[in-house]
Amino acid sequence: MAFFDDAPVRAEAAELFDTYQTLMQISVGGIGNKETAEKYIDNLARVIELQKIMYFRAKYSEEDDAFEFCQHLKKCANTLGYDGDVDEVFVNMESDITKARKAMSE
Repeated sequence: MAFFDDAPVRAEAAELFDTYQTLMQISVGGIGNKETAEKYIDNLARVIELQKIMYFRAKYSEEDDAFEFCQHLKKCANTLGYDGDVDEVFVNMESDITKARKAMSE
């Protein structure tokens, strides 16, 4: 069975896609108030969480498509200027989300 044929992975991928679509809808509509900004940050945090879960699963999978997925994430991280491990990228993104939430509460 291929990595992306696994039911939990497919469910996470579907949720990831739906959550990303919500982010895009918010972006197009504009983030004009605190409530919308909080909704955006919550959805962004969920996207990061789902990506992290999928990466963790893929990292320990022996399937070829899982390996390709991990390689793609590494390339994307490098494109964004991260030179370290993809796990470190997720830690940094989660830290940024925490900072954004703190800044919004002040």
